[in-house]
Amino acid sequence: MTTHDSRPSRPDARTRTALGGFVKLRRAVNSLTARLNPVLQQAHGLTESQFGVLEALWHLGPMPQIRLCEKLLVSGSNLTTVIDNLERRDLVRRDPNPDDRRAYLVRLTVSNASGEGVSTATITATNPPPASDAGGNRAAYLGETVTLDSHASDPDGEPLTFAWTLVSKPAGSTAALSAGATATTSFVPDVAGQYLVSLVVSDPGATLPEQVVAVTAYRALAPLAHRVLDAEYSKALDAIVMLDEAPNALYVYDPVARTEKKILLPLPGTSVGVSPDGLTAVVGHNAFVTRVDLVAGSIIKTWPVAAVLGR
Repeated sequence: MTTHDSRPSRPDARTRTALGGFVKLRRAVNSLTARLNPVLQQAHGLTESQFGVLEALWHLGPMPQIRLCEKLLVSGSNLTTVIDNLERRDLVRRDPNPDDRRAYLVRLTVSNASGEGVSTATITATNPPPASDAGGNRAAYLGETVTLDSHASDPDGEPLTFAWTLVSKPAGSTAALSAGATATTSFVPDVAGQYLVSLVVSDPGATLPEQVVAVTAYRALAPLAHRVLDAEYSKALDAIVMLDEAPNALYVYDPVARTEKKILLPLPGTSVGVSPDGLTAVVGHNAFVTRVDLVAGSIIKTWPVAAVLGR
């Protein structure tokens, strides 16, 4: 019987050395923190994070908030709370930045034997832009309602502004957008061709680049009421000539007007061909041929076809 050892394999010597070093380093950090925090709290009433802010600004000089976050390994929201607490104790103060209305100057005031000195850091309040995806290009049928959605959101929850515009449409179209300043809009294409719709999304502090969606409208294809055994195209009539045997008939279909002309045949057909001028057709039967006038929609003549096989 074969047995399997489910116990994990021992790490190699290099991995064991690295893990051992990490554990020792972590223990040293924990030991130092345990010794330092009581002193900071009892002697100065500071937390470790507050002391880190004061130390960074004092020794490194002015720096933006994002750099303070990197130095202290804390998030922006946590650092804001730390600065708020320091400001309550009058250790720092925030002053408007005359060069940037979105930013504040955080002043760190320290006292020494010579008097008072000041260190400053600039904190810029950024405005994350909104997000939006109006989707890719699409196709639709004439008379069908096309709905477009901005799929927009704002990370700060700020109100969004929408600007939809029907940039272009086929000649002769009277289509119009149902709304221009809402998250969604719609329109009904009335002429075959391409419609271009643009969208601009913005919040109080940022505007996204323009998005353009192309909607191509086609005529709806109606199902045929008969089968098609064979078919040819008449360029002169811009029509499709189709053959069926139930009943025995030839159909001339206009794809633009979506109209169809039915011409009854005397015999079941097997194939159809259109003349070079596109005005007549020839239908092949079993031992017979019929010539058809496609314009008049009538039979010109049916005649037998005999074949002599070689000996």
